[in-house]
Amino acid sequence: MAGSAFINIFAKLLAIIATTLIKPVRYPTSVMSDDIIVDFIIVGSGSAGSVVAGRLAEVPDWDVLVFETGGQPPALFKIPAFYIGSEFPNATYKNEYKTPPQKYTNRFAKSTEVEYTRGKVIGGSGTINQLMYHRGNPQDYDNWAALGNTGWNYKTVLEYFKKSEDYQGPVKPRDAPFRGVGGPIGVEEIPWVPPAGRVAIRAGEEMGLKKIDYNTDTNIGSSLFQITTKNKERSSSADAFLLPGLQRRNLKLQINSRVIQIILNANNRAIGVKYVHNNEVKRAFAQREVIISGGAVESPKLLMLSGIGPREHLEKLGIKTRV
Repeated sequence: MAGSAFINIFAKLLAIIATTLIKPVRYPTSVMSDDIIVDFIIVGSGSAGSVVAGRLAEVPDWDVLVFETGGQPPALFKIPAFYIGSEFPNATYKNEYKTPPQKYTNRFAKSTEVEYTRGKVIGGSGTINQLMYHRGNPQDYDNWAALGNTGWNYKTVLEYFKKSEDYQGPVKPRDAPFRGVGGPIGVEEIPWVPPAGRVAIRAGEEMGLKKIDYNTDTNIGSSLFQITTKNKERSSSADAFLLPGLQRRNLKLQINSRVIQIILNANNRAIGVKYVHNNEVKRAFAQREVIISGGAVESPKLLMLSGIGPREHLEKLGIKTRV
């Protein structure tokens, strides 16, 4: 155990030294005037927001504005071995949340509260996470379609998975129809595997669990993790979609700007946002759509702050319910 800890620390020290060889990615940013009017406003530049921004900007007649609470990512975050999660001490690049005390989780830890770290930087959590690439179970997508979400069945979304990825891992003939090459997101099998990991794979095979590619149509088996890297560096949605999109004149990114409220009209339609930049509250308006892409915590939080959510909960917080 002590040896593994030493290797882990040593690897991270090497990773820090390696940042001297990496050129930091600088995203072009803008500072918008108050009451600016655009076609689309996107709140959050994370894994989803970056994709939406880049794709919408492909229509040259649409003006797209992205708000990000955080700022530019340091070069350190490009190094796969230095995923930060809850380990990185600088809160500049992350929000650290904790759940209420849990009855069953963390029972043998010092606290039954579960830490939940989310990115506060261009690229969101996709800039600081452990790079693991997992599409999910095909049945989940088919269930979405069955609930009425036309176009979200597995067969349909598979084509977009393939289009988005550049998979550089081993591919068996039966798996080839499920993998894509040449896309903007780099994907490969994790190249560094501790001995315990390889033992676990062998143990699974001895128990009848076949070694599989879990990003195909089957998830039952054993496998090495797949991670989002390209040319030995982190490959995030921000790198793949947002950065190229910012080369277009119709896409703007404003950083260090925290959206605090969605502006609703008399018909409860979202028409803009209020945000804080340099300690000033400003507004921005969208002629077409306001897209909330703040992640699993910040998106529902912003909705509720705007009066969208369970009435009983909002009233306890003194928030007028709009929707």
